[in-house]
Amino acid sequence: MLTVLKNYGLWTLGSISAVRAQLDDADEKARLVESAGALGNRMVEAIKNQETFPNSENEHNQAFEIMKFLVMTLKEEWPFAWNYWKTHWNMEE
Repeated sequence: MLTVLKNYGLWTLGSISAVRAQLDDADEKARLVESAGALGNRMVEAIKNQETFPNSENEHNQAFEIMKFLVMTLKEEWPFAWNYWKTHWNMEE
């Protein structure tokens, strides 16, 4: 899942996952909820502080350029995406 998010140009701070059996165990479920809460708090702080992640900068820029190319190429099929990119990234026809 993290690879998919990075491919869309999103920053990632970490992840949490579980299998059904873990959710059936009260102690394990509590641990997972605590971990998810900590990750959520970390995300809030990163947004608040406008953090960037230099280790991911290259992947982020590559994903941006790929998406830019796709939107430009498919602007007829993706008019809403094209309008967004045109407005926010000063792209020309």
